[in-house]
Amino acid sequence: MTRILLLVGILVALRVLQPVMKILIALVAGKAVGKVALAKQPDTIHLVKADSSAWKNRAAAGAIGGGLRPCGFLDAGTYTIDPMPGVVVRLLAQPQESFYAAVYEHPKVGTWFELVSRYADGTGACFTTSKPTGLKSRPGHVMVNVPRTTPMALYERARAERPRGALAPATVENAVRDFEQGYADSMAWRKNEGVSTVEVTRVAINKMDQAA
Repeated sequence: MTRILLLVGILVALRVLQPVMKILIALVAGKAVGKVALAKQPDTIHLVKADSSAWKNRAAAGAIGGGLRPCGFLDAGTYTIDPMPGVVVRLLAQPQESFYAAVYEHPKVGTWFELVSRYADGTGACFTTSKPTGLKSRPGHVMVNVPRTTPMALYERARAERPRGALAPATVENAVRDFEQGYADSMAWRKNEGVSTVEVTRVAINKMDQAA
């Protein structure tokens, strides 16, 4: 999730009329753009319980949740995210295979979902239907982008391709805590690492390619 939020922040900072200008600005001032985008991201978040009326596209979110139920996922609640107005997330847990699922709605990005496995050594693996952002992944945290796929297909791929290792539990009871902590850990790494000119340029190029 942090990668999507940072992607949005960078694109806002690069908001100009011509796509080519975005790339030129990224090449000249990419590190400064990344610094501005990072500064706007909160260090921590808090999930606030919500109901289905929080969704703008309830049907899309419901279809994803319905597609995950046959895979053994259990509902862990729908939430808004403080301090992120307009962002909604539904959490699910699959305890038998140690997976969490998160179904997101963002006012600028739309709806997507992720399947996440956490490991006992603090590493992780995320399979997401979001498009590649151009931002590098946190070391030890596999990121696989599979746009336009179904819940069942993404689940089967995640089961087959996630790294082997001792998995951390995924439970309904701990879903909120683990989600909030995962965000905080990821953002702490990203703010320490910063965003390079190369990454900002990749974001701009990806956006231009997707618009073509």
